[in-house]
Amino acid sequence: MGIDPGTKTGLCALDFYGNVLLLTSRKNFSAKEIIKTIMSVGHPSIVATDRARPPALVSKIATSFGAPVHSPETDATRRSKEESTSSYATHNLHERDALAAALIARNAYKDVFERVNRRSSGEENEELKDLLLKRRVHNITEALRGQGHD
Repeated sequence: MGIDPGTKTGLCALDFYGNVLLLTSRKNFSAKEIIKTIMSVGHPSIVATDRARPPALVSKIATSFGAPVHSPETDATRRSKEESTSSYATHNLHERDALAAALIARNAYKDVFERVNRRSSGEENEELKDLLLKRRVHNITEALRGQGHD
């Protein structure tokens, strides 16, 4: 889940495969409205920003879902955001920045997703990724044991 907070807030939800589930922006989006909008497509495993220092709203939304915050080591540049989102249709800079944040986070965990994909499939696969991202388990083997595998 990527969030670009501000007077006009952008939201972008991706599934684990990079498919856009939600891409929207609105002026004066309250935290309560943001949470309700996110819940319309599911519960995020991670909440992301394109800023090295996560804005308070991003942290607040992440906490409300029990999800960790992902932020890059340095603020994402305009150019990097344009490049990473060029194959997607966005309506404004807020949606672009929310999408970029979600893509940055997805890319940061790409190796984890690939390892999980090699060891499980289907709904179990999604659950394992969620457990790992929310740090409820330490590794894939532990996650699989919790799912009844040895």
